[in-house]
Amino acid sequence: MTKTINIEIDNEKVVAKPGEMVIEVADRAGSYIPRFCYHKKLSIAANCRMCLVEVENAPKTLPACATPVAEGMKIFTRSKETLKSQKAVMEFLLVNHPLDCPVCDQGGECELQDLSIGFGASTSDFADNKRVVADEDLGPLVATEMTRCIHCTRCVRFCDEIAGKQQLGAFGRGNNMSIGTFLTQGLKSELSGNVIDLCPVGALTSKPFRFSGRSWEFKQHANIAPHDCVGSNIHIHTQDKNYTTGSRLMRVLPKENQSINETWISDRDRFSYSGADSAERLDKPLLKRNGKWVKISWQSALTYLADTLSAIKKSNQSDSLGLLAHPSSTTEEFFMLQSIVRHLGSGNIDHRVTTACFEDQNSFGLYPQLNIALENIVEAKAVLLVGSFAREEQPILCHKLRAAAKSGTKIFVINLYLYDFAADLSENIVVPSGEMAASLSALVNILAGKSDQPATAEIKALGAHLTGCLEGLAVIAGEQIESHVDGSAIRTLLATIAAQGSFSQITRGANSQGAWLSGAIPHRAAFQAKVKSKGLDAAAMFKNKLACYILHGIEPEADCIDPAAALASLSEADFVVVCNPFVTAAMKSYANLILPIATFAETSGSYVNCEGKHQQFKAALEPQAEAKPAWKIYRVLAELLEVPNMDFSSCEDITAHIINNMPKPDPQNWDITAKVEIKSRSGSYRIGHWPAMCTDPLVRRSIALQSTLESGSAYAKINSYFAKEKNIVSGQKITLEQGGYQEKYICIFDDNIAGKDIWLATGMPGRNNLSYASGEINIVDEGNY
Repeated sequence: MTKTINIEIDNEKVVAKPGEMVIEVADRAGSYIPRFCYHKKLSIAANCRMCLVEVENAPKTLPACATPVAEGMKIFTRSKETLKSQKAVMEFLLVNHPLDCPVCDQGGECELQDLSIGFGASTSDFADNKRVVADEDLGPLVATEMTRCIHCTRCVRFCDEIAGKQQLGAFGRGNNMSIGTFLTQGLKSELSGNVIDLCPVGALTSKPFRFSGRSWEFKQHANIAPHDCVGSNIHIHTQDKNYTTGSRLMRVLPKENQSINETWISDRDRFSYSGADSAERLDKPLLKRNGKWVKISWQSALTYLADTLSAIKKSNQSDSLGLLAHPSSTTEEFFMLQSIVRHLGSGNIDHRVTTACFEDQNSFGLYPQLNIALENIVEAKAVLLVGSFAREEQPILCHKLRAAAKSGTKIFVINLYLYDFAADLSENIVVPSGEMAASLSALVNILAGKSDQPATAEIKALGAHLTGCLEGLAVIAGEQIESHVDGSAIRTLLATIAAQGSFSQITRGANSQGAWLSGAIPHRAAFQAKVKSKGLDAAAMFKNKLACYILHGIEPEADCIDPAAALASLSEADFVVVCNPFVTAAMKSYANLILPIATFAETSGSYVNCEGKHQQFKAALEPQAEAKPAWKIYRVLAELLEVPNMDFSSCEDITAHIINNMPKPDPQNWDITAKVEIKSRSGSYRIGHWPAMCTDPLVRRSIALQSTLESGSAYAKINSYFAKEKNIVSGQKITLEQGGYQEKYICIFDDNIAGKDIWLATGMPGRNNLSYASGEINIVDEGNY
């Protein structure tokens, strides 16, 4: 039984735990103590002294954040001595602070401003000139006014303890002390924007948001981040235009949820909102007539669409109809869309546009999921992460892994590239893409006691380490396994390794789990119902070149694993309807009808995160121009097509219907006895994840986020040994051939790549004519310089 400590706070008896600090117990008891440097998620610094409190028998007031409780301790948070100390500290803090509240972006939500009202004086004894500190350029996301800094060091501790990068530090002493970067390289972290929330003054503010509005002008709306499967909770702030009509999206901030994102969000979740104001926003339905695009009314657009789809059904050509939806669509949009397409007689329905191998799709339970709770990762004995750069793909998941590593969890990683996880890993192994399945097969043999089987020294060492960690081992297959050409075999092998623990598959997008549940897959209907005949998966739909496609939220040239095949099929189709908030030149080249839909902040709905948590949200503002929430469009379309049981009056009705019919969660059932074909492929294979700032249409249109995209993402990379073999010079252009297409790229050397693999990031301009993001690729003009 845990021992407790009895103390008194303001003459009230309180029970505390050994090791707790006074400020923690006071917060729980409801006794407010002012603070600047203290934060519940960061280590204790005790350098602002604003939390000084009187403790009985202590010779002077003590910092509540750094004073552990003791039996019988009596604390006074409102005594004369406490207030005297706190007011003295406030006077010192304001000595050098500039009086620029009217022009400070932190005005109205500044902790120093708030506390100075209660603890500040109307006059100051300080008459000398205030100091001035030069600002540093921390990059395109965080603006600096370092003269306002009060040296709380929250930002310094965050970078070190949470982001895993010691990019900020305190320089100098006394009046010469300042906060800055060590190498003047700015902040390079997927979580850097959180220092804006942590800063208690206006020293660090949002550069994209700067001078846009005041906090009291905004309305706050709870929402869910729409970019990855973690499901981070966010607040959306909107502002009424001219305080009369209409609203605009102003910014996004974290919403605390200790079981998911704690108090943090990624930069992608924080700054992507600006993409909603892109010049490419579509304001009205577009129809191609005689080769020219014309704007039409919604009634005309939906009537035309319904007539076209009805004609396909009547002509018994339903098998030529395919639906492809972005994995960040809402569960309600998935459900409505698949209901319409199945009513029309087609089972060609999929959201897995980045998947290369579908052979094991029946092996999943309800859906691919994370079979260990996010908040429990820190308590895991060991984690084996395969095919993932979680820092960019799921930043909050990577934060959990970093925290686990710090707490003693053994983190083992096998990847196609030596990624920097900003954490202390037990093993970080790189294998060539073509040898991934064979390497894992060798690992399975080692763990089964077959030590005589061939394996590399690294795999043998990993097997030795894993042998004592198999019970409770959390095995996680990352996004890059979802896209791997041998994905099915790899997942089966990983499930075998995880037989005594848990096996998880991390998926792309915010709501792949909701897509599986609502039937946006070809081999199951909604709520795991069986289908008479399986439809075509995403890859097969493009390979078979259907006559009609419905694209929801997808830009194939950037979102599909095989953009060349996708664009070729779409250009040859008889009819393509695109539902998207944006319109592009590529879209106009293959589409016949384009319908403007709302962005994530302009629609209601729900996401199911990687753990299976169903999180609902409501629209924060009205869609721009004549754009409509997609669920409303599909409800009207369902009515025109006479789809039964679709007479929902609101998005909440659709959500309730889904929840009421949702199957009970079940553990991941994986047939590890099934025979899998283990291939050891020779030659060069393309590797490279979707960069964090290229994952979906909204992110790709955020100017601030695009300016953070690493320049190396534009290059083709090979290791120096392979370059020597091919007689390639760094910095020169090479021609890459894939799927019969050729493109030229500047080649640079990177020895974080294994074997003959070629790094080429996905989802970026200049990749349209290439084939599978994980497929075989060749250099066709080596040494011609």
